[in-house]
Amino acid sequence: MKTRQNNTIKNSIKVASWEVKKLIWNKAFVVSLLLTPLIFGLFMWLPTFFERIAGEDEAIIGGEFIDTTAHIYIMDEVGIYGALSQKVAGMDNLVLKKHTGHEDDLRTRIKDNPYAGYVHITKEIFETRKINIITGDYDPHIPVAFDDKLIQALMHFELAKYNIEPEDVDRIVAGYDISVGPPMPEEVGEEFAQQAS
Repeated sequence: MKTRQNNTIKNSIKVASWEVKKLIWNKAFVVSLLLTPLIFGLFMWLPTFFERIAGEDEAIIGGEFIDTTAHIYIMDEVGIYGALSQKVAGMDNLVLKKHTGHEDDLRTRIKDNPYAGYVHITKEIFETRKINIITGDYDPHIPVAFDDKLIQALMHFELAKYNIEPEDVDRIVAGYDISVGPPMPEEVGEEFAQQAS
C-alpha cells in the first residue's frame, strides 16, 4: 500500500515537473516574461522623453511650442507692484510684468494661453477682500505660490497704512505653525513630573 502511494506521489511530482518545464521552455512564456517589463518601462519612459523633446520651459499647445513660464500682468492702481515684484523675484516659473494700458489689450494678449493671466489691483480689493486673477484659459497653469505672495504683498500694503514697522508686518503676515498629533515623549515626561511635584 505504501509503495503504491509512494509511486503515486513520485508520478505526480514527475508530471508536475514535466508541466512546469513545458511551460517554462515555451516560447510564448519566455517572450512574455522578457517583453512585459520592457513594454511597461517603455510606457513609463515615453512621457519623460516627450517632455525633454519639448524643452523644460515649452509645451505643445495647438500644434505650436509655447513658453510654460507663467506670465502675470499687474494693473496697479494702489502702488503695490514694487513690493510684489520683490516677493516673486525668486520664483523660477513666473514672470511679473506691469501693465499700464487698457484691460482689453491684456485680454487679447493672454487669450487661449493657460500660462498667462493678469490681476487688476484697485482700492476696492481692500473693501471686498476678493482678488480676481484673470487667466487666458479654463485650465490655468499659474503657480499656487503666486497667490500667497500676492496676499502677503497686499497685507504688507494694508498694514503699512497703520504705521506698523516692516519687521512687525513680516511677523504678523508670517502667521503661525500648527502641528497636529499626540504629545512627544519628552512632553509627556514633563507633564508627569509636574503632576508628581
